[in-house]
Amino acid sequence: MSRHQDQTPAPLDGIALLCVDCQADFLPGGALAVPDGDAVLAPLAAAAARVGLVLASRDWHPAAHSSFAAQGGPWPAHCVQGSAGAELDPAIAAIADVVVDKATATAEDAYSAFQGTKLADRLFRRGISVLLVGGLATDYCVKATVLDALDAGFEVRVLTDCVRAVEARPGDGARALRAMKRAGAELVRSDAAAAYSAPEQDALVVLVDDGTRTRTEPVVRPQLSRAEAVATVDSARRRAEGMICQRSPFIFSPDCPDTDLQLSEWCAVCRTKHTLGLLDRPPEHP
Repeated sequence: MSRHQDQTPAPLDGIALLCVDCQADFLPGGALAVPDGDAVLAPLAAAAARVGLVLASRDWHPAAHSSFAAQGGPWPAHCVQGSAGAELDPAIAAIADVVVDKATATAEDAYSAFQGTKLADRLFRRGISVLLVGGLATDYCVKATVLDALDAGFEVRVLTDCVRAVEARPGDGARALRAMKRAGAELVRSDAAAAYSAPEQDALVVLVDDGTRTRTEPVVRPQLSRAEAVATVDSARRRAEGMICQRSPFIFSPDCPDTDLQLSEWCAVCRTKHTLGLLDRPPEHP
C-alpha cells in the first residue's frame, strides 16, 4: 500500500517533508545516539501522509572521514557508508520518496542537507516552496538544514515534536530552536493544522549570485499592491545585476521591463524562456 493510498484529504502539492538523519547510529544504541531520538519517528511517519513529497537525508561518511576522532575530528566514527549504523530507520525508509546523502567526501563535513547536494535545485524543480523539517539533531544537522533552506528561499516549518537535541551543553536544543525562529522559520507541532497550510508566498523566485554562492529570494507575495510589486521587482533587479545561472529552474532576467509586471524566466525543465506575470505560478510541464 502506498503511504498516501488511504489518506483523506489528498496530500498537498508544494509542501515537502524533510526527515533529517534518522539513522541507526543517531538512535538509541547507536554510535552517536541522540537522547530520546526514536521519539521523532512516529510523528514524522504521520506527517508524511499529509504532504506530496518526503525526503530523508543521511550522513554517508567514508571510513576515514575528517569528523571522526581518529582523524582529529570531534565525533566518534558514525554513519559509515554501507554500515548498519548508516541505515535509515525502517519507519523512515518506508516513507522516503528521495534519499539525500551528505558529507560523502573524506575531507569535508556537512551538517546541512543542502550542503553539496544540490537539494534546493531538486526541490524547486518539483515545485516545492514549503519545507517541513524534523529529525536529528536539533542543535546540529536540523539547525544547519533549516538555516540553509531559509537562505535558499523556502518557507520553513520546524516540527517541534519531531526533533530532539544532542544537548552537549544544557539548553542547546532550545537555543537552536530560537535561532531558527529568528532566522524566519515557523515552529509548529506536526499535529497542528498550521503545519500543512498553503504557502504564504508565490512560487516565483529570484536567483541572486554574488560570485561565491547563490540563493533564491521570493519576488512578490500575492497580497502586494501593484506599486509594491513594481518596487520589489526593481529591488530584485538591482540585486541580481544581470547574473543568470541555469542551475535553478526559474532565473530572474533583468532585461525585462518591470512596468508591466513581467519577468522573463529561464526554465530548467523545458530549457526555454517563459514570460510570466509576477502573480502567476510557474508553467506546468507534461
